[in-house]
Parts: sequence; C-alpha cells; structure tokens
Amino acid sequence: MKIMSSRSVFNKQALTPEKLLKKFIQQGLVVVDTEYELALHYFQFVGAYRLKGYLYHRINSETKQFTDEFSFDTLRQYYEFDRELRLLVINAIDRIEVAVRASMSNVLSLKHGAHWFLNPSIFNETREWSHEKIVKTLNKDTAKAHNREFISHYYKYYEFPELPPSWAISEVVSFGFWSKTYSVLNQPTDRKAISMKFGIDQPEVFRSWLHALTVLRNHAAHHSQILFSPIRVKPSHYKSKNIHFTAPESFDSLSIILAYFLGQIGLGEEWLGQLNPLFQKYPAVSTQDLIKY
Repeated sequence: MKIMSSRSVFNKQALTPEKLLKKFIQQGLVVVDTEYELALHYFQFVGAYRLKGYLYHRINSETKQFTDEFSFDTLRQYYEFDRELRLLVINAIDRIEVAVRASMSNVLSLKHGAHWFLNPSIFNETREWSHEKIVKTLNKDTAKAHNREFISHYYKYYEFPELPPSWAISEVVSFGFWSKTYSVLNQPTDRKAISMKFGIDQPEVFRSWLHALTVLRNHAAHHSQILFSPIRVKPSHYKSKNIHFTAPESFDSLSIILAYFLGQIGLGEEWLGQLNPLFQKYPAVSTQDLIKY
C-alpha cells in the first residue's frame, strides 16, 4: 500500500535582490527613497533570507504583511546590533575559555600529574565522551598543531608520554573539550576544586554553565542569529546565589552567565561597558529583545 505524504514538492524560484526587496516593500517594509540603495546593498550582500530572521515575528503568518509599520532602518539596526553582539560574545568567551582551561589544567596537573588526561581512572565513561575520545581528540589536535613551536619542541626532546603535558595541550584544544571533560571527571573533589576557582560551590551548576557557553560560542562563531533566536540550551539556576533565569534559552540568560564569569576573573565591568553602548548605538533594539524568541 502506498503511503501518502503530507509534504509537497519545493518549486520556489530564486529571485534577484531587486525583486526580493520589492517583495518585502509590498509586504509593508518601509524604505524611504534616500535608503533604497543601502537597502538593496543589504539584500545583495547580506541576503533577504538572513535578514528575514530579524523580522519574521513582525509579519502576519496568514496575510504575509507586516503587523505594523516596520522600516528598513529598524531592520538594519537589528542586523548590525546582532553582528556586533556576536563579536562581543566571542571576545568575552575567549577570556572565559582561557581562564577555565588554565584552572582545570592547574588543578588536575597538581593532583594527578602533568599527563592527567592519560589516566582513565579519573573519568567516568559515557557514550558521548569517554577516555578513548579524550585521547583521540588530543592526538588529532596536537597533530594539527605540529608546527607550533611548543608542540614540536616536545616531540623533539621527548618520546614518552605520547602527548605533551597539560599546559601545552591546553593551547590547542577547544572550549568544548574542556566542557565535556569536566562533565566526566569522576571525583567530586576535582570538580569542586575547579568550580570554586570561579566561586561556584555547586559543580553541577558549573558543568551546566560551561556547556551553555560552549553552545553560545559555537552559535556566535558560526554567524548564527542571537537576537530573537533561542540558543537551545537551558542553564541550571544557581539558587544559593539567587541566580534564576526567566527565559532560560534566551541570550539574556546567557548574558548573566557571561557577566558572572567575567566578574570572577575581574572583567565584569568590561562586559557591561561594551554591551550598554551597543543599545545606545542602535536605539531600535531594547533589552527586552534579548529575551524574545
């Protein structure tokens, strides 16, 4: 018996930037004459599909018309705010990543030796992240970094162990590596010793926040939209410090985590000093827009 599918055949035709802009104007996008060329420039070099992500919530799903007056200038501000926000996020997480890997490397090296990652007894095995995957990842990443002086120096003078010490491999692996490796440490004392470097006495909260930041970093690094878009990760509340997230999957929640970590490493004022002027530069965007998705 043939099973009927509810899906249809895609038959939409590609349109030129000029025709796409005209279509948006017909739907109610307000483009004043002096901004037409600029709007066309955005439709050419940013793309209508990408721009649509910043205004879909203002379009009636049935009529395909804007629900109220919506200008190209507002659309431009949404896009530029989001672009600059991603750059701030990457810069902030870069600071946090360096602090996390230094703290983890120090704590684990002092307790378990410079090659702690080669000791399977300090990890819990999970399907997602095992000791075998840890070593495989380290081998792959150090191989890619073989031309870096501190890596080549190790292999020039040492034959064993098979990998450089923790403080060297720290420089070549991703934030995701540290987040996943923290999650499989099997000794509560190790997990807490690391989390307490950041004033967090609940390792599960620290684990959750690290994971949230790695997801956010990937989101920003791959040019994904932050404004009006869920991050698809729900960080744990930190009740003992009265940190609760009203919209867990929004950037607003992750901004709180960014501010907390940066505050712990002495850069909290720097984050706010960069974020607040962004709202002044793009007045069409409000703080409430970081909660919507």
